[in-house]
This record gives sequence, structure tokens and C-alpha cells, in this order.
Amino acid sequence: MHRRIGFVLASVVSVGLMAGCGGSGGGSGTTTPKTTTVKFSIAWAARSRDIAAPSSALSAVVTLQGGSSAGGDFTTEVDRAAAPAAYSQTYTSAQTAKTGTYPLAITFYAQAGGTGAIVGTASASVTIAANGTGIGSVSVANKVATAVVTAGQTVSVPQLTFLTFTARDGQGNLIAVTPGSGIWSQADGADNLQLTTDGKATALKRGLSTISVSVDGIPSAPAAVEVTDDPNGTPVVLNFDELAAMPTQLSGTLIPVANQLSTQYQAAHGISFSSLAPFVAVTKMPTGTAPSPPNCICGSSADGHIQYGHATPVNFVFSDPLNPATPGVTRSFSLAGDKDGLASNTVEIDAYDVAGNLIGTKTSADSGGEVLSISFPTAQIHKVVFLGAPGTNDGVALDNVTFGPVVPAH
Repeated sequence: MHRRIGFVLASVVSVGLMAGCGGSGGGSGTTTPKTTTVKFSIAWAARSRDIAAPSSALSAVVTLQGGSSAGGDFTTEVDRAAAPAAYSQTYTSAQTAKTGTYPLAITFYAQAGGTGAIVGTASASVTIAANGTGIGSVSVANKVATAVVTAGQTVSVPQLTFLTFTARDGQGNLIAVTPGSGIWSQADGADNLQLTTDGKATALKRGLSTISVSVDGIPSAPAAVEVTDDPNGTPVVLNFDELAAMPTQLSGTLIPVANQLSTQYQAAHGISFSSLAPFVAVTKMPTGTAPSPPNCICGSSADGHIQYGHATPVNFVFSDPLNPATPGVTRSFSLAGDKDGLASNTVEIDAYDVAGNLIGTKTSADSGGEVLSISFPTAQIHKVVFLGAPGTNDGVALDNVTFGPVVPAH
């Protein structure tokens, strides 16, 4: 006899950066990240108190996003000498950073101690390495030769943020510029991203926007900014009722192409479906058995026939809706099944991360309408596998697949 049951899985400057000392270690197969003090130099311009520009700065704060060896951001503050003449100085941080590549931000302040008005900023992507590799020098007065929009910037709906760029002189050194000195423009994607001329970006909906920046009359090349959904945003619910469904749910029935579900929801929601075949079946359920009538989905044998049970899992895999080749993740997932049950059987949900690690498992007796749930504080679910009852005929048809917004895995 063939039967379908269901359950819910709900998760519901000058700056040259050079490494100092560092090390690694660990036992029982673990590795401690290498750490290093951070050396950097600033080419302070002749002190000017007449205008609010980088040359009026008395201090600077250096930040490496996520780079602290203690966790969080690495931050260090330095003051310039009291003498007004131009000079360069090299500094070494008292604290350590992890080796690796991080977004760098340098903020110059009008007063000592990182206080007063912000009079200059510089940003770049830098690599902190244990061998002393640096990125050159940051100046507060040199002429801008090139401007580059920071690559890989992503804004999540409904986030508001300021986009960043890198300004360098003819020798490739970073240059601090007055806040707002970059003039931003947008070539396309206004429906996805609202952009002001001073670089304030408001995410409107998932998609891409092509933008550029001009600094002191030096234009950058166009760059893409991706707008993604907020992983903590409103969940997506799929009930499959808009899809063409088979009129039967009998195990062993060949699944017509018109009733195969695989990547139909990929572009809109970033989810694909498979079983032993690269698709699952969409079936029309008998009255009163589907949580959201009339359609449900179920597994497929390798040769494309309806199958229920442990031997034919239903796989849910997430990828970036904008770039299907890029793995996606979500922080919550749920599914419900039909209302029939057989308490002597056991059903199971397994959740995996991008690396293929099992990160969560839930099991339950198949008593009919049972609920299983998995959720995480951050988006890390890349794949979910539903395993039905031990047999092939006694199994579960699934409905109301619900998951949080899918974002690119990083």
C-alpha cells in the first residue's frame, strides 16, 4: 500500500601594512590562526587649520574589518606630531591581527585621539601576512591618479550603506580624501538600488546595479553592486499549487516531464530539487490529505518513477538566485507533509553547510502531522535532505516548503 505523510522542518597610509611576529599551533587536528602586529606609515601633510581637509588631521584610526585576533574588527588609533611641518611616520600596533585579507578603512580626525570632525578617509582591500608584505603608502596630500570602486560590494534589502572606493596616487599609494569627495553615478539597476551622488546606497530589491565614482575629476571604471535579500527577512513559502501535477500519487508511476520539478524556482528564490533522479514529482493529493491543497512533491527513482521512503531522499539545494553557480545559504527551512501517518515508521531531516558538513539532524515518529525544525542565528544551511520511512511505499509527500531568503555563501 502506498501512503503519504508529512511534517514540518522549520528553522523557522603613507600605509604599508607589514607583518610582525606570528605563529600557529593547535592540537587534536586544530589549527590556531596566525597573528601579527600591524605596521603602517602615514605621510602627514603640512598641517593646515584653515580648511576641513585631510591635511588638518591630528589623528587617524585604522580598521581591518573582521581582522582582530581576539575576534571582531582590528582597530588602532595614532596621533600625528604637534609640529605643523610635513613628515612621515611608521607605527606598530600594540595589538595583533589575524593574517589574511580584509577590508581596510582609515579615518582621519580633526582632533587627537580619534575625536573631532572626520576630515579624511581612505579604504582598500589589504592582505596582512606574516612575512611583512605591505600595500604601499597612504598620503594625505598627494594628487589622485586612479579611482577604483571597491570590488564585490553587496547590499541587502532593506539596508542603507555608503559605498566605498580606493584612491591612489601615481606611485600606487593610497590617498586619504575628504568625505563625500567621490561623486557617484549609476548606469543601470535603479529598480534594485537607489544611489545618491555622495555614495549612499539603499537596497530596493534583489538584482544588480552598475555604478562608478569620480574623484577629483578622475573617473573609475564601471563596477557591479549586487543587491541581495536580507537573510533575516520574510521567508519564502512554496506550495507548488501553480505547477502542473500528476493526477496520481501511486508509487512506481512514471513521472511525465511536465510534472518534474527541478530548477523552476531557482531564478526567483535560489532553490532546486532532486531525488535519485535530477528532479522530484509534483502530484495532486486526495482531498483532505495535503496541508495546502491540492499539490505536494515526492521522491523519484533513478529511472524517473514516483518513490517514497528512505531509499529515495528529496534534496533541497540552495544557490545564489542571481548566479546559480554560486552556492547559496539560508538560516531556516521548513516543510510539511500530508496528514496520514504510521507511527511505527521514522522520518528524518539532515541539514548541511557549503563544505558538506552535517550541521543538524531531526528525527521523529511518523505519527502524521509531526513537526521537525532546524534554524541557525546566521545563514549557513546550503542543503537539506529529507529521508522518509524505511520502506519504499510507506512514505511522505511534502508541501509548504518554507525557507529564509537565500544569500550567497561567503
